[in-house]
Amino acid sequence: MQFFCLRCACDSDGHYNFRASLERIACLALDVSRMRDQAETENRLLALYGITLPPLSAPYARDVVVDRPSVSLLQHHSQWLLKQYVPAAVGADGNCLFRAVSLALYGHDGLYDHLRLLTMTEVLLQPGLYDSTSAEYYAPYTADDRLMLSTYDNFVKETVKDGAS
Repeated sequence: MQFFCLRCACDSDGHYNFRASLERIACLALDVSRMRDQAETENRLLALYGITLPPLSAPYARDVVVDRPSVSLLQHHSQWLLKQYVPAAVGADGNCLFRAVSLALYGHDGLYDHLRLLTMTEVLLQPGLYDSTSAEYYAPYTADDRLMLSTYDNFVKETVKDGAS
């Protein structure tokens, strides 16, 4: 287990450096078992320093930047969705899935790297739930032949990369 003092674990603004945590895991991508060990270390660091997600805070429609191309597409194909939902724009840097989840849960897209780190530690520390060759894998996914699933190792190696939703 590696140890990082809180000052070393934080960025220049004093915030926990989730991107550095992800990079420590990603640099071991040639060996998933070593990635798993590093994920355990990162998980322990988060616990040691009490790093948690803030309380849920859904966005208000007035605060959401509307994604105009999505509105146009929905107007032509699924207008009913526009009566219930507002297509929101999030950063277009390849982290859009995690940014969208951050926006939906916390009212802004800035927690994407924290969410990615939590996702990676979960996937690496609970491999049976995410490996389609495991007996623990979610059976309906295995039974659905329309799903094109990558191998667990490829999934882990791709998901840990910044900018790869």
